[in-house]
Amino acid sequence: MTQVNVPTTLIKMSKLPSIAQKMLLLDTIASHPIANYVCEGVSKIMDYHMKKRDSDLEMHNTINLFLVKLADRFEK
Repeated sequence: MTQVNVPTTLIKMSKLPSIAQKMLLLDTIASHPIANYVCEGVSKIMDYHMKKRDSDLEMHNTINLFLVKLADRFEK
């Protein structure tokens, strides 16, 4: 099994246009403990924005920010 760079994967995920594509890329780090945290975080963000009836763009921007901040925190 090859080693995957988790922060790089999270940054790549933040640049994808759809949540489905983001979750497919998450599969590459599925064996890493952070994968579950990412799934939970994205799910909570989606729930929050759906309850507020925000636009999809606002939801995607929040998810992308979450992924980038997580990648930064992971590298430290």
